[in-house]
Amino acid sequence: MATAKVLHPITIGLRGPGGARLESGGIGIMNIMLVSVTERTREIGIRVAIGATEQDVQGQFLSESVVLSLLGGAAGILAGVGASLMITKLLGWAMASTDAEHSGPSLPTVGTNTQFRSQCLARAVR
Repeated sequence: MATAKVLHPITIGLRGPGGARLESGGIGIMNIMLVSVTERTREIGIRVAIGATEQDVQGQFLSESVVLSLLGGAAGILAGVGASLMITKLLGWAMASTDAEHSGPSLPTVGTNTQFRSQCLARAVR
């Protein structure tokens, strides 16, 4: 119980830098997606030439973005929980966390990735 009182302020204090890392990661994702969309301009042109609408192309890219974000978030959560469990077993500590603490950060990641990718895609479709 005393450990939880000590760790709670630390957890709260680490959320700010975590958010900043999430945002800077989103900028990195935006740059990668810009390159991806730029390289796929020919594919976009062919799809539009055979009758795809702008919404069809955006739907394809945004669904890809959400799926990749969710898979990446799931992999990160599994790696983090796995490492935490391994460390707690090795050191004999008790792990005091909830499922919401593990899965919570993945939802803003999906939103950030989708937002940045849609900005890149809007340029390519026009």
